[in-house]
Amino acid sequence: MAAYDKGTTEYRIAAAMMYIGSSISFNKPLKDFVIGHFMGFARGHFMDIEAIKANLQLMSELMDSNSVDSGPQ
Repeated sequence: MAAYDKGTTEYRIAAAMMYIGSSISFNKPLKDFVIGHFMGFARGHFMDIEAIKANLQLMSELMDSNSVDSGPQ
């Protein structure tokens, strides 16, 4: 997580959501519950929800492209 020390608050929240979400992806109800709390926190602290979603989308796309790039050779 130290790699996410830079960037906007919305970026860092999205990075934390991605990190935790990937750790608990085996349990969708738990993942949805935790992500819901992150979003509630963000709304309660007047963060830009659309920026968080955009950062999550970008990170997801990067992870997908990295998994394709590092696939079997």
